[in-house]
Amino acid sequence: MKRPAFAPLSLAIVLSLSQWANAQEVPDAADKKAKTLEAIEVKGSPLGLGADKIVQPVEVLSGDKLDIAKSNTLGETVASLPGVNTTYFGPGVGRPVVRGLDGSRVSLLSSGMGSDDVSNVSQDHAVTIEPFLANQIEVFKGPSTLLYGTGAIGGVVNVVDGRIQEGPMDAPLSGRAEMRYDSGSHGFTGMARVDSSTDTYALHFDGVYRNNGNYRGSNGEIANSAVDTKTGAIAASTFGDWGFAGFSVARFLNNYGNPAEPGDALEPGVTLNMAQTRYDFKAGLQKPFKGFDSIKFSLGRTEYTHTEFEGNEIGTV
Repeated sequence: MKRPAFAPLSLAIVLSLSQWANAQEVPDAADKKAKTLEAIEVKGSPLGLGADKIVQPVEVLSGDKLDIAKSNTLGETVASLPGVNTTYFGPGVGRPVVRGLDGSRVSLLSSGMGSDDVSNVSQDHAVTIEPFLANQIEVFKGPSTLLYGTGAIGGVVNVVDGRIQEGPMDAPLSGRAEMRYDSGSHGFTGMARVDSSTDTYALHFDGVYRNNGNYRGSNGEIANSAVDTKTGAIAASTFGDWGFAGFSVARFLNNYGNPAEPGDALEPGVTLNMAQTRYDFKAGLQKPFKGFDSIKFSLGRTEYTHTEFEGNEIGTV
């Protein structure tokens, strides 16, 4: 019986691979240090748990991911997430669709409170939430969303704006500003936000202005597709070892055309005018009673008007 013979070249290759493998087994000293990722707290959870501790399926858009995804409408902003899409009734309208369900089956929240608009009544009605002002956007999916009411059988989209601070910030003054240009409509979107904080109180200011003309399609200009949006808010809060309390006032104005009804020589086009004033009060107490770690509550009031114009005449209010 012949024993297998190894050629000198084969033996050299085997020894080289063995030395390389041994070298890989010894990690570099820098790799031994554990890297802790930044925690993401899900504000839409009643218990304020982290994203890794939520039982129901949840997707969170924040940081760079949110900056890349931001669009004119809330639906377009979250449409890149798995299982989420958007309705589309022109550039000014886009409501989230979660796992094929939309309208009254998907609840839209602004920092835990309802958006209080009529976007769930018809697909040409816009949402009164500005995605450019969001700190993070949370999308809840699955049957556990019924905890948020019968209007959330399909899912919940919660936009966290951070207007009412519950504690001191890391820096006494912070802010951000952004401007985007849209070549398809020769329009632009400008956003600015400022937050100021001490150990006992915080102030907040924000605003967005968007002005887009008629969009250009493959067959020319899309008539009656212009969008004009103005929104802004001011807020103040105070906090301490006892808890926090804060109040905010926001104004949302939106004028946009319905490209499905552009009008002609015989019939004028349809445009929509939306105006909303929103008042929010939030408060929380730390260890108010024995056996309770904290109690939080929110109170909101919304004044909302939705008007559809047929040319210069009012069609529906």
